[in-house]
Amino acid sequence: MMPILLLVLVFAAAAAAGVYLLGDSGYVLINLGAYMVETSVVTLVVVALGGGLLLLLGWRALRGGIRAPGAIRRNLRQRRVERARTSYLRGTLRLTQGRPKDAEVDLVRHAAHHDYALLNYLGAAEAADAIGAFDRRDRYLELAFSTRPDAELSVLMKQADLQSRRGRQAEALATLVRLRDLHPHHPGVLRRLVDVYEQAGDWEPLRALLERIERESVIPAERWQALMQTCYMRLLESAGEHRRLDSVHGAWESVAKRFRSDSAIRRAYIQQLARCGADGEAISWITQALKNDWDEQLVLLFGELRASDDVSQLAVVEQWLRQYDERPELLLVAGRLCLRARLWGRARSYLEASLGKRKSPDTLFALARLAEETKETDRARGLYREGLELVLVH
Repeated sequence: MMPILLLVLVFAAAAAAGVYLLGDSGYVLINLGAYMVETSVVTLVVVALGGGLLLLLGWRALRGGIRAPGAIRRNLRQRRVERARTSYLRGTLRLTQGRPKDAEVDLVRHAAHHDYALLNYLGAAEAADAIGAFDRRDRYLELAFSTRPDAELSVLMKQADLQSRRGRQAEALATLVRLRDLHPHHPGVLRRLVDVYEQAGDWEPLRALLERIERESVIPAERWQALMQTCYMRLLESAGEHRRLDSVHGAWESVAKRFRSDSAIRRAYIQQLARCGADGEAISWITQALKNDWDEQLVLLFGELRASDDVSQLAVVEQWLRQYDERPELLLVAGRLCLRARLWGRARSYLEASLGKRKSPDTLFALARLAEETKETDRARGLYREGLELVLVH
């Protein structure tokens, strides 16, 4: 565009000069050694301008020829980049659409020309994992790291996610522990570590981790509270597996004081005391717990425990009947204690009252045992049958 404009300006200037000098074109004599040139001023001006224009056009053509290979290379490179971006976008969309096989092809095809090839290889690793191509998945993760060694965090987090998704919790845990050593306060790493510990059932390391991240807002407060409760309960249950009372006591001592009033954790502790045969200690805990709060499971457990005095144990239940009204669970426990104490009349009264409030297999079986003790064989059979039918229904 510019050369054409210059040409127009030159001819316009020449025409203007011609009109201006029409009356007197002037005379120019140029003597160069053996050569002599004679011409008019108008002709000289036109020749000079035309020659200058030709020199300018020649220079531009020469410069363009020199720059042409670079321009071609830049254009080709830009086209490759555009194809790579399009391929990445298409592969990502196919991955979200549940088409991992097609996604892998798109993500890898032009990865080398993408500005962020790291993203291509991470997406390709996820696609390969989805179709079970584990060798290719690992290769893509290696390529992602080699592309951006400074992105080790992203690569290892993706690796841990894929390992966890495949149920390889031990490998995921090893990856995340390494990441935690490198980035001890990274929320994404800590969040994944919490999930893997929970899925693997590693309650002690999870408890220690939760205590460390309590004030870091890594997970919501409600989830933190629920996980801490689960940790303490599972640790108490684990302590009672070998029926060693000292282990159960030690697990209880490790429970933070603010969690000892939690009904679920306290119930788990009492259950493990009973599991270890510490009936007297469990009864004391249950009696203390039920002074203020109703707990159906503890009431039923209370009826299974052996106190030093059956009569005093029954008296406690009867006190609860007055405090919490005649709940079917309390009536059942009272009936069982009376049955144990061979108080047939009171046992029948409590058990039938419980059955009237709620028909349950446990109450029917207790009445059947009572019928056996009082030599009511046919009634006992009928009650056992009815209880079994109720069990099968539920």
